[in-house]
Amino acid sequence: MQTIEKIFVDQDDEIIFVVEKILRAATSRVILVIPATSGVVSSVTSLKLLSKQLIDSNKLLILVTDNPTGIKLAGKANLVVRDKISLVDKSAWDEALAIKNELREHKEGIKKELLTSRMPEEVIEEEVIPEVVEEEKPEVAEKIEEQKEPEITKPIEHTEKEIFGEKPRLSPKIVTLGGIAIASGGDINELKDLSAPVTGAEIKKDEKESEAEKPEIIAEPEKSTEEKQSANVATRRLKESGPKKKRNIKKLLIIVGLALLLLLLLFGGAFAYSYKNMAKVEIEVEFNQSEGNINEIITVSTLATEIDSENLIIPGTELGLEESSSGDGVATGKKETGEYAKGIIEMRNKSEESAVNLAKGQVVIDISTNLEYELIENTTIAIDSYEKDIPVQAKSFGDNYNITEPATFRIQGFTTDQLIGFGFRDITGGKTEEITVVTADDVAKVKQGLETAIKGNLQTNLKSQLSKGEILLEGSQKYEQVSLEQTVQNDEEAENFSVDLKMKVTAVKLQEEDIKSMAEEIIKKSEKATDQAEIKVDDFEVKNVKVEGTKITFELVAKGEVNENLQLEEQKDQISGKTIDEAKKYLEELEQIEKVNITYKPDYIPENMRKIPSKRENIIFK
Repeated sequence: MQTIEKIFVDQDDEIIFVVEKILRAATSRVILVIPATSGVVSSVTSLKLLSKQLIDSNKLLILVTDNPTGIKLAGKANLVVRDKISLVDKSAWDEALAIKNELREHKEGIKKELLTSRMPEEVIEEEVIPEVVEEEKPEVAEKIEEQKEPEITKPIEHTEKEIFGEKPRLSPKIVTLGGIAIASGGDINELKDLSAPVTGAEIKKDEKESEAEKPEIIAEPEKSTEEKQSANVATRRLKESGPKKKRNIKKLLIIVGLALLLLLLLFGGAFAYSYKNMAKVEIEVEFNQSEGNINEIITVSTLATEIDSENLIIPGTELGLEESSSGDGVATGKKETGEYAKGIIEMRNKSEESAVNLAKGQVVIDISTNLEYELIENTTIAIDSYEKDIPVQAKSFGDNYNITEPATFRIQGFTTDQLIGFGFRDITGGKTEEITVVTADDVAKVKQGLETAIKGNLQTNLKSQLSKGEILLEGSQKYEQVSLEQTVQNDEEAENFSVDLKMKVTAVKLQEEDIKSMAEEIIKKSEKATDQAEIKVDDFEVKNVKVEGTKITFELVAKGEVNENLQLEEQKDQISGKTIDEAKKYLEELEQIEKVNITYKPDYIPENMRKIPSKRENIIFK
């Protein structure tokens, strides 16, 4: 796996230093991380320079920036760009390699074309056929040839010089007319002193010399009739073809000139039309901006209908849901139970004044064990008498209440001097045994599991009630138990039992737009921005929600940008008719604007003729 070096660009780094860092990188693959505020990604010229420097190097480069303008300009400069380092994968490197190979092939193609265009054309020398000169033969041989049958010969083509001969050059002469010397003919360098006039004798002498200098005419042997006719045809063709060719060339030149003139007129008309009607400018404007951070405590009110940025109050809506569920449990409690001991006792009323009336449930106590027993029915004992066969029952279960020996009882509420009891027969039937019962902990365990499940369902159902643009204020949820039902009550004997639990929840939902608006108002106030400023909140965080009775508060943390906007449509009239440089200077001097880039179209218009169009629709702000 190839290693990758990451280079982080500072905000003030120049493109030259950035290129040097890349070329000095230890690896062939480089990720260039550029902040959104760096000047490198705001200039397409810088990015094209970077792309050009990498063509002949061994470096593969991928830009990483979240600046939208930088991403767009990098694409124009044939650079691969991603907005996050995590998105740099194999496909990104393949794309960078393909682009680099294409640029390199394009560059080599241009180089070959330039080299080919500079190579001189090969000069093809015509083969010179040596002229064959026939030797003259004696007249006897000519006569013999004349006696033979004449041979058919092809017409001989002669050059113009051979036909007409070379005209002799006249000697220079000076003639004086009216005291003025006039030179004519010949080479002026051969003239004698121009101040001396030419006499008649000298003129005659020059004429004789001129006649003497005429070329000697060599008599040629008389040609045959066919040769004469061939020579006449050649002469006539030369005389006719010369002027005709000149006329054709002249016509051709006129036609070419007219065609060029027509093309020039068409081009001029199209140029004038496009300059007047098709010219347009695209103006990219970067406004001055600042960053603002907030951390404020916001109060939620279910009665409010709109945000109150002064008092930091935001409207909220209460949600309410109910949910029920049931579960089974296993009893784990242990308890003793059994049978109650029963028997018969006797009582004696020692009072001599009144009878004693005892009600059902009257407690009698074994004096030896201090165990309590109860009367099973109402009993009356007469004055100073015994009452036999009074039924009693142990007050609690257990075999320890069984009595097999005689016992003495005291009656609760009376002294033994007033009333006393005796047990002469056994009291039996008491038993003790251990059973399993439902405990409060058993119920709580089942209830806890049901609460967890119900709360999860309620939370999911709360979120399902949210519309687009709404958020649930986490931490505002309040859960309450509506009812709890058990199939077996606590401390009752059972092996298994069931619990039915019903709960309800209330919570508060907020509008994302309200939170962003609140954040924007707070940033606007803290940064002292104008009413025309554009405030952009990219992200916010709601945390530390507190519910105190009916009052709900949360901490709002947000980060935003403040862009001082300008009514750009109104500026079209101000820059109309200005040159590109004048318009750029005017816009950059406005306090709301930080940087301006103007693109003129069509690009074939000369720079010294480029001006901002007068038509408003041809001025496009970006």
